[in-house]
Amino acid sequence: ELGLTKLLDPEDVNVDQPDEKSIITYVATFYHYFSKMKALAVEGKRVGKVLDAAREAEELVGKYEELAGELLGWIEQTILTLNDRELASALPGVQSQLQAFNTYRTVEKPPKFMEKGNLEVLLFTVQSRMRANNQKVYVPREGRLISDINKAWERLEKAE
Repeated sequence: ELGLTKLLDPEDVNVDQPDEKSIITYVATFYHYFSKMKALAVEGKRVGKVLDAAREAEELVGKYEELAGELLGWIEQTILTLNDRELASALPGVQSQLQAFNTYRTVEKPPKFMEKGNLEVLLFTVQSRMRANNQKVYVPREGRLISDINKAWERLEKAE
């Protein structure tokens, strides 16, 4: 069943003085067989680790692309909203607009700033892991680079 040549029969061993060389040869055959199996299992685990690392890097790249797209979309939409605003002429309207702007600056914008920082960390993590695993290092496509996100953020701050 293991594919090993049958060197001994039970009758050859079930004697008062079995041939020691034959038994040692037979045991050595089994030892070599199982030793190869262990080596193959170790190689399989190594290949599995490499594949897991590649899959994990691919997932992180996808996460980066998704988060970068969402953040850039929010930035562009917010710029449009800020550029479209018209200042109210009456005091209550101006106060309402000021309150809305303060809410934006204190509630809505800070988490997006954190997302921007987390994106930089995520990209650094992805690239570091890929280098460590001797993989081709991921470079975001044009428009999704950290520098592109920073430029969009600067445009957002100018629109404010």
